[in-house]
Amino acid sequence: MTHRGAVGADPLTGDGAGILIQMPDEFFRLEAKKLNINLPELGKYAAGMIFLPQSEKEKKFCIKTIETEIKNAGQKILFWRDIPVNVNVIGKTAQNTKPIIKQIFIEMPNNVKVGLDFERRL
Repeated sequence: MTHRGAVGADPLTGDGAGILIQMPDEFFRLEAKKLNINLPELGKYAAGMIFLPQSEKEKKFCIKTIETEIKNAGQKILFWRDIPVNVNVIGKTAQNTKPIIKQIFIEMPNNVKVGLDFERRL
């Protein structure tokens, strides 16, 4: 990362660059099972990565807004998942500004087709 200037004054704090992968369906099923939730078949649900403010009041407002908009779009929220984070390995700069990270799982509505139709709805 240093070759492209992705590190600031705190060498343990990078730019947060991520990577896109295929849907880890087997892993998500294991996580859902821990919450006694059965996921629909692959392609009939979506997972979203949500970065929320640290402030409890602001976090609750954001979650409520997201949930309202998803429901207004005719979609069903299956569950929220807290993302485990090891704060012992991140720099001080990142610790001071780190978001609360959650995943949201959304079920594909019956009147929507698998694939692009569902993705556009999301």
